[in-house]
This record gives sequence, C-alpha cells and structure tokens, in this order.
Amino acid sequence: MLRVVLDTNTIVSALVFKGNPGEILTLANQGHLALFTSPFIINETQRVLARKFRWPPSRIGEATQLLNEIAVVVHPTVKVAVI
Repeated sequence: MLRVVLDTNTIVSALVFKGNPGEILTLANQGHLALFTSPFIINETQRVLARKFRWPPSRIGEATQLLNEIAVVVHPTVKVAVI
C-alpha cells in the first residue's frame, strides 16, 4: 500500500478547494492509501484554516476529526530539516 505524508498546504488545499489534493484524502478515507500526519501538521492546518480562511471552530473541529480518522498520527522523536 502506498504511504503518503501531506504538508500543511496540501491538506488545506484538499479541505478548502478539493481538486486533486481532495482526491488524496478521499483515497485515504476509502483505504486505498495510507495517510500519515503529525500533531504539528494538524495544529498548523488548524491555524491556517482559522487565520487565512476564517473557518469557525466547529468546522475546524470536523476537519481535525476527519484527519484523525483517516490518517495515522505519528509522534516524531527526531526533528529533520528538509528543503
């Protein structure tokens, strides 16, 4: 099974605009790929949705719940700087 990690911008795009990034979330929800994320990415996604798109807390909560249901949340112990 394909394992995928999405950055915050891609997750926000999937939630706000759907399109190809939205298809990735759909495929993960259907069990066709394994989606991985971290608390940092989830928190950053919440901040962007609130600040840039002015989503209300209830809608952000629904998006967070979806991510927690369809993704494996990992807790990295090593910080990696990648460009």
